[in-house]
Amino acid sequence: MSENAQKGMNSNVKAGTVYKSDTAALHPFRWKRVFNDILSGPTTRMGMLSLADQAIVSATNFLTGVIIGRACSKEELGLYMLGFSIVLIVMTLQNSIISAPYTIYSPRLKNSDHAKYTGSTLIHLLALSAIGILALGTAGTILSFGVGPQNLTPIIWALVVAITFILLREYGRRISFANLQFKTALVLDLFSSVVQIVGLLLLYYFGYLSASRAFWVIATACSIAAIGWIIWRRKVFIFRVKLIIPDFWRNWSFGKWVFAGNMAIMLSVQLYPWLINGYHGTAVTGVFAACWGVIALSNPLVVGIENILGPKIAHASALSVSKLRKIVHKTTIFLSVATGLFSLLILIFGNELIVKIYGKQYAGNGVFLFVLSLSILALTTASPAAYGLWALERSDINCKINLLALCVTLTIGLWFVKFFGPLGAAFGLLLGNTSASAVRFMIFYRLIRPPSTHGIN
Repeated sequence: MSENAQKGMNSNVKAGTVYKSDTAALHPFRWKRVFNDILSGPTTRMGMLSLADQAIVSATNFLTGVIIGRACSKEELGLYMLGFSIVLIVMTLQNSIISAPYTIYSPRLKNSDHAKYTGSTLIHLLALSAIGILALGTAGTILSFGVGPQNLTPIIWALVVAITFILLREYGRRISFANLQFKTALVLDLFSSVVQIVGLLLLYYFGYLSASRAFWVIATACSIAAIGWIIWRRKVFIFRVKLIIPDFWRNWSFGKWVFAGNMAIMLSVQLYPWLINGYHGTAVTGVFAACWGVIALSNPLVVGIENILGPKIAHASALSVSKLRKIVHKTTIFLSVATGLFSLLILIFGNELIVKIYGKQYAGNGVFLFVLSLSILALTTASPAAYGLWALERSDINCKINLLALCVTLTIGLWFVKFFGPLGAAFGLLLGNTSASAVRFMIFYRLIRPPSTHGIN
């Protein structure tokens, strides 16, 4: 456990005040006041803004998939998902080595120090986007010479242009979340989403929509929103060349484990469409994309909670391990109930839902949808514990746990996909996520258990 976490635990032991206050907070005569505080408090207001923002982002991603699925073939929807998986992997790198450290360290800085640190992270983001452009450009050149799947070539070249603006937009919303500026994130995402959906509908109307052109539209929407955000929030950036490298190494010392862990869990999920494409073709990948789109209907609630969860846990852990434990415990229960109910709805209405959204060509995937929803349930309910390990500065533990899920994908999951297609991918995801989540819970609660469990009276 980190030195800060150990100090927090030691402070909680004194006089037993933390645990007494925890019990007092549950006294039945105080429930009315607690309930009123929850409904009217600043956390609830921020939570509602976060949910609204994530509803916009999730609805935009969902509608993008639906428009492509309705206007184009299964192959085009499959190509879009493959391109989007590349975007998610690069965004995972950004969030790991830039946004996650910023969320942890920025609350500790004030005034000009905070602005200088923010300025350094923007430079880091631009450097990362340059590396992304170089990597994608190299891949596009190789594909242009006839090496690899040729139908991916237009997707890769579209991403060469789009990736910088997608990363900038994501950077803007993550910086806003870290600073608890949820209204700013809401405006940023609302504007970008409107431009994106309108652009896609125009291409649909005139008959020009394809997977690659969809990424051009996304690039346009993100560029307008991101550049507008930078101009609007320009006063929060102070650039000091001498601080860029030291700030990077500080972020890297924390973010390298977050990056490795997030990449492991991201690859454990995003390798499945590529495996399906390799074994069964792009059309079957399109079926996987459609089912994933239905499961993504839970994102407004789940990811909206997670957007506020990270910053709130970071602020809570700066006060005491007791507060950290309580927020992780309560959020875990809430997410478990919410995603459990969603899985139940998918079990009952899943097949009917996918047909109504994407069309009759996607019928017969109800069982696949239900198993996929259970895998998301297993992954989601452990996210508060994952953020808790970050706050304890034990991102190395998260990394090792996520490697377990990746190992399942590369072994049992690969075999499942080969012989059972998308349904095998769903079972592989369920097995990997369940295993990793169980280990994560066990380790987190062991680290923060009250001192009395160690023999302290």
